[in-house]
Amino acid sequence: MFFRSQNPYSQPIWVSNELANDSFPRRSGVIAWPGSDTPINRHLPSKHLGFASDRSFDSVLNEIFEWFHEPIETRINFGVIYHKEPDSTGKYYY
Repeated sequence: MFFRSQNPYSQPIWVSNELANDSFPRRSGVIAWPGSDTPINRHLPSKHLGFASDRSFDSVLNEIFEWFHEPIETRINFGVIYHKEPDSTGKYYY
């Protein structure tokens, strides 16, 4: 899916990682980052999980670390996570 209002010249770093033109297999893993489950310039991260408010921080870290330790054929080389804290607390006191 491609949205016409989307800027074709900007993209998240996980897309840039996967499109890097070198001999190293590049795969991005993204957990709960806003927009990570929406194709950006027709690209999604190789691995992604949507946001779940009941997911613990430990489970998020365990998942992303597992992705880094998979066999070379599926292993990620770049990972980003979003977790509700400290974001929620910061918004509360802002």
